Amino acid sequence: MTSTACALAAMLCISPAAWGAEAIDPDVKARLAQAAGELPAAGQKTLIGSTELPEGAKISSAEAEQRVHKLFPVTSQAKLVQSSFREEKSLGEVVIWDLQFDYQLGTYGTGFHASVNAVTGDVISIHIPERLFSTSENQTALSREQAEQRAKAWIQSHFPDVDTKQLTSHHPGYGMEALFSPVNYYFQYKGSYNGIPSDGDMLSLSVNAEGSITSFNRYNTAVKPKVTKPGITAEQAREQLKKQFGLELVYMPEKMQHYRSRTTPEYYLAWAPGDQSMSAIDAATGKPMDDTGKQMTDPAVQPTPVTSKKAPFKPAVKPLSKAADATTILNDHFDIPKDYKLHSSSLGESYHNGRQVWSLSYSPSSQFMGTHLSAEVDAVTGQIYSMNEHRYHELGDSKPQTTSAKLTKAQAQQQAMDLVMEIVPNAAAEYKLTEIRALESTFPGQAYYYVTFTRYAGEIKIWGESITVGMDAEGKVSNYHFRSNVELKELPVASKPNVTQDQARKTYLEQIQLMLKFIQYGGYTSPTGHEPLSLKLAYAPSYGQNELYTMKMIDAVTGKWRNGGYYYGNSESSEGFNAVDIEGHASHKALEKLLEFRVLVPDEQNKVYPDQQITTGEWFDMAARSLSPDYEGSSIGMYDPFPYGSLQPESKYYEAVYLMVSRDWLPREASPSFSVEGKLTRDELAVLLMKMLKYDKLAEAFGASDLDAGAADVSQIKQPGAALFAVKLNLLPLRDGKFLPNQVVTRAEAAEVLVKLADLRGKSDSFLNHMNY
Repeated sequence: MTSTACALAAMLCISPAAWGAEAIDPDVKARLAQAAGELPAAGQKTLIGSTELPEGAKISSAEAEQRVHKLFPVTSQAKLVQSSFREEKSLGEVVIWDLQFDYQLGTYGTGFHASVNAVTGDVISIHIPERLFSTSENQTALSREQAEQRAKAWIQSHFPDVDTKQLTSHHPGYGMEALFSPVNYYFQYKGSYNGIPSDGDMLSLSVNAEGSITSFNRYNTAVKPKVTKPGITAEQAREQLKKQFGLELVYMPEKMQHYRSRTTPEYYLAWAPGDQSMSAIDAATGKPMDDTGKQMTDPAVQPTPVTSKKAPFKPAVKPLSKAADATTILNDHFDIPKDYKLHSSSLGESYHNGRQVWSLSYSPSSQFMGTHLSAEVDAVTGQIYSMNEHRYHELGDSKPQTTSAKLTKAQAQQQAMDLVMEIVPNAAAEYKLTEIRALESTFPGQAYYYVTFTRYAGEIKIWGESITVGMDAEGKVSNYHFRSNVELKELPVASKPNVTQDQARKTYLEQIQLMLKFIQYGGYTSPTGHEPLSLKLAYAPSYGQNELYTMKMIDAVTGKWRNGGYYYGNSESSEGFNAVDIEGHASHKALEKLLEFRVLVPDEQNKVYPDQQITTGEWFDMAARSLSPDYEGSSIGMYDPFPYGSLQPESKYYEAVYLMVSRDWLPREASPSFSVEGKLTRDELAVLLMKMLKYDKLAEAFGASDLDAGAADVSQIKQPGAALFAVKLNLLPLRDGKFLPNQVVTRAEAAEVLVKLADLRGKSDSFLNHMNY
């Protein structure tokens, strides 16, 4: 995926298409009628259970509700409280009923949402709360294989247009299950068009332990591809891949840093594919395509250092104490329209880097369809992190204007460099222009340039660190994004490649496969206008069946494959990782279970070191991953994080501890002795387990005399009540008649405990009870 693709995704703004016809077209007439109250508008709420048919609909909201109840009878327990009608351009002008349901049982209440195609009546999406399903503790949970059989049988029964034999498992590296979550298997499939896999037909669903469908989503575009048969062979496509495939040295994060994460991921020196190396190949022409589905015409840009006569960035001499300070800085560097007024401002934590920022929002005094502008300015340094103008063109823009650009590509490049020099620290030393793209616009008179700068440490690119500038033909910047977080001292600058570029290229090409499929482009609105939805037949490079959702990079030092780039979840399969050092181990099954649910992740040697002693911090990390394998960055709130005892927010264990506290598995206030660095003993683990099980108060009522007489070392146990419960629940069984309170817990022992905890789900008064999950 190119850096421009990331920029495009970041800059998308949801807006209606431009109105450019000389006569008002039917869509505009419909909107005018909606404004006059003559018919329900897309997105407009309607009467509950109404039988009215908005323009374009063939079923009413009442009929849509019945379609939901028929497909999912369990939803009849809930009450429809709201319905609205809308048009979904991302599906190809599809009209949809959005239904909001409410479920009440005594004082407990929950809600859920369903979407129904307003023409065909097909349910598009639904997620049903677990509370609506009755469960049996004695019933044996389905295996994944049994659940998938149930899922495909359900699809075949309710969607006869889908041939389950043609479905291909999609996104296999992404699993939604956690060790501690209720048994709920997640499956995602890609449908086909003329027997060829298609991005235009995606289907996902979840199946619980009893075999009930708990969620369902279907993405099925109405757009048909123009080319349905390849004009080149797979061998010819392979030759094109070899021609376009190039590598460059980069500092690669083991895992892309979550915007909310307080810890820096580990970086390593890698050989990574160049921006155009993994481009899809048009199956009709054999030419590589860009991220919009158009044939690439411009050669790759050679990295060009930032040069400008403008004065380099200088941080603010003092913190910005009020919003006016931030707006002054913004106005110094960006052309804010005169009729735009500051609509709102707030001082808080940036979602992107955790720093204190002023978030500014502007809106015009009078503008149809609510055009607005937003920006983010560092409250300490005055650095501008983002500025986005979301432009919505008015109804009735009639005569098309000229689309010839007034700004040349060279002028756009220099103007972007001037801006970056002024507002980015160390711009000349750390950033290079790596891409400039001129985009055709569907808006009248609007050509548009995207300019991308990438951060470098010396001559080596830092993956994921970039600046993007978007400007129109007049040179007016309407989009700016700065995404750089890593400190240069965190990079392995002393690393030197032991693997040559040719060796790495050979290994890559042996691994990469070409998949013939229909790729979807467009269906969104960007600053250049509405991009029409299309499907194109192409040969797409992929890492096996993982496509591009999991990216593997070659470590330039060791020559081994490592996770990197756009890495989401499990890089192997939905069945989890494999480790070479657990076979034959006494805790093999427990370790295998933790690998399956990504509680444990092998290192580069595919090892997990089961007999290695663990620290208290590692236990917290394992427990947190048992709740959510990808918890990093998701548990920190919008407010400033605070230390937990001596544990600072910068600690790699902070988010795990934060999650434990939020679950009441740790006390709100840390004890004076709290630490994540010390080795974890069985005695300490017993106490932590009682807090997780909500038996901590009860355990305090028991003493040494209550322990089994066989516990020969009872006098050494500091918390005999906690040990008693841990033994009785078989979490920490006696060994040769001893509890061994001072023995340090190994990774394998921790795995055994976590698996046993998972088995207690629903069998205690509170722990992992699905009613409270």
